[in-house]
Amino acid sequence: MQKPSPVGPSSTWALIEAYVARYTSPLIDEAQAAAWLPRLRELALAVPPTDTEDARGMLSAGVRFMVEMTATASVPPPVDEVLDTERISRWAYRAVGSGLSGETVRHYTARLHRLERVRRGLPGRLRGVAVERTPSTPMSVDEVETVLEACRASDVAVLAAAVAALGAGRTQHEAVGGAVGRIGERWVFVSPDGVPFDVVPQLADAALEVAGVRVPAWSWIRVRRCADAAGIPLTGAAARQTFRLMALSVDAPVGALLVRFGLTKEALIKIQPFLPDIAPEQAKALLRGRVHCGDPLAPSGPARRAL
Repeated sequence: MQKPSPVGPSSTWALIEAYVARYTSPLIDEAQAAAWLPRLRELALAVPPTDTEDARGMLSAGVRFMVEMTATASVPPPVDEVLDTERISRWAYRAVGSGLSGETVRHYTARLHRLERVRRGLPGRLRGVAVERTPSTPMSVDEVETVLEACRASDVAVLAAAVAALGAGRTQHEAVGGAVGRIGERWVFVSPDGVPFDVVPQLADAALEVAGVRVPAWSWIRVRRCADAAGIPLTGAAARQTFRLMALSVDAPVGALLVRFGLTKEALIKIQPFLPDIAPEQAKALLRGRVHCGDPLAPSGPARRAL
């Protein structure tokens, strides 16, 4: 099996590898873990995952599939003997009747097929015609402030989770156990594995309030509840979109911002509909660092004006 290539900045890939290495599931015992997890980890990394949430989804789907498709086995069989397209189809048919929602079954099945394709030495992700999807809308300045204020009134740990999500793009499992810290003049969110992710300067004051506060496992749910109570529905995708827009609004060469905030090609594609249209020569100048976002030659649309 070929070694997968990183899907983004080295810090992002290191976080994915560390998460996959320590992944466990309460659905399996020690014998099943020893028989299945090494291979499932290998397959998941070879897909490869786009982030830790994607890695978790593939591993969770793989574990659940193996448990339910080998329920009568006295000894856990190898993953390669069970994971095939016919059994995936059978599992999906049973899963729909077991109470899982159709959407959940579709997500699990798609991830299982990725693992199965890699098992056969094929690319994990099909590169066909792109499916048209509407990207999540980033929050406005006022909405960000409203959510932060609601989280601040709830608990400092909830505010810490909000800073991780909106300020560094780290949501849910990616943030648990991490904390905001400082490197020189920059505020960063340090993952549980010690990987620093820059916090956008727009949230510097909130970062100061939560410096050193560890993000607990329950905090992201509380962030979403605080946002809902304030009349602002918030998802992980919307939080990451808001982070991307704020990151690209910082007054610095765009090329430098992509590196500083770990923005991948996929992230840029998702945020592009919310950025101003610019001429090709402007785009080249921005990416080469010849123009700053705040310069007269740079766009003055939403990326600069809104956040």
